[in-house]
Amino acid sequence: MTEIILLRTLKGLISDAGFTLADSAVNAVVATMDRQLTYEMLKRATLLIRAGADFIGPNPDTSYPTQEGIVPGGGAILAAISAASDHQPLIIGKPEGWMFRISMDRMQLGIDETASLGDRLATDILGGQRLGLKTILVLSGVSTLTDLNSSPIQPTWIFPGIEELARTL
Repeated sequence: MTEIILLRTLKGLISDAGFTLADSAVNAVVATMDRQLTYEMLKRATLLIRAGADFIGPNPDTSYPTQEGIVPGGGAILAAISAASDHQPLIIGKPEGWMFRISMDRMQLGIDETASLGDRLATDILGGQRLGLKTILVLSGVSTLTDLNSSPIQPTWIFPGIEELARTL
């Protein structure tokens, strides 16, 4: 049997949730990682936000790891729009607690049964800590041991990567 992973775009998920996608006269601008980003898109987002549209971002991660190295992430796009619009986005993902609370509700889990796992101290680990969760940092992404040694944000557990975490579990 072949397993298929369907990757949904943010646009698809927003549309599936019942929202109408438009390029003008909008209530909100939702900005995230976009490999086809153009100046016109940045300009349109800026004008819409300055005209009163809400500004929403899934997460503030300015970079993410690839095989080539660390590259710009969705937070870099948010930063560009923020600089041009003079507005900060409402972050709905990590490190804000909304996503954690919704996930724990849907899985019917409490704080003592949940941990935040990630590769970034400032979002994955900080977000979990804000809710009192145990936290697991994997050093196979953005944050390094050097970052960890100089950061006030300290995870409950540290693993070199997901494979080592899986073996431990």
